[in-house]
Amino acid sequence: MPGIIKAGSETPVTNGDQDRPYFHLQDLEQRSELFLTQVRKQAAEILAQAQAQAESLRQQTIKAAKQESLQAVRAEMQSETERRLAALEPFLKKTVAELQEQLAAWRLDWETRTVGLAVEIARRICRRELREQPQIVLSQIEAALQLASPDDSIELRIHPEDLQAFEPAIQALAGRVGSIGRTSVVSDPQVAAGGCVVRTKYGQIDAQLESQLARIEEELSP
Repeated sequence: MPGIIKAGSETPVTNGDQDRPYFHLQDLEQRSELFLTQVRKQAAEILAQAQAQAESLRQQTIKAAKQESLQAVRAEMQSETERRLAALEPFLKKTVAELQEQLAAWRLDWETRTVGLAVEIARRICRRELREQPQIVLSQIEAALQLASPDDSIELRIHPEDLQAFEPAIQALAGRVGSIGRTSVVSDPQVAAGGCVVRTKYGQIDAQLESQLARIEEELSP
C-alpha cells in the first residue's frame, strides 16, 4: 500500500515499503507558491511586452495615419491651388494686358506733355531774347536767304517793325546773300516779328519763330 502522509509527521507511515519516496505537505505548498510566483512573473513580463508592442504599433499607426493625412492634405491643397490659378489665369492675363495698355497710354501722354513743356520753355526764352536783342532777326533772315539761294527771283517778307528798325542791314543782307537775280524786300504784317518768310519759284521757307517751334515739336512728339 502507498504511504500515508500525516501533517506534522517527519516520517510517513508505510506498509513495509521503505524505498518508496515521500513528500512533506509544507514542501509541496512552498513549491506550488514558487511556481505560481514564477508563472505570475512571466505572465506580467509577457503582458508588459504585449502592451509595449501594442503601444509601439499604435504610435506607428498614428504616425503613418498622420503622414498619410498630411500627404492627402498637401495633395488637396496643391490641387485646389492649381484649380484656382487656372480659374484666375484669364483674369490675370486680361489685367496684365490692361495695365500694359494703360502704361503705354501714360507714357505717350507723359512724353507728349514733356515735349510740349520743352517747346513752351523754348518759346518763352526765344521771345525774351527777341525783346532783349531784336537784331536776332538779321540772323534769321541770313539763314533763310542762304537756304533759298541760288534762285533768280526771291521775295523776302518781313514784319513792318523789323523792316523799319533794320532796313539798311536787311537790304545789305539781301544783296550779299541773296540770289544772283533780284531779291525784293516786302513789309508784311502777317509775318511774326523776329522772323521772316522767303518765297521762291520752288516754294517758300518759313523762318518764323512759331513755325520753327511747331516743326521741332512735331519731330519730337512720339
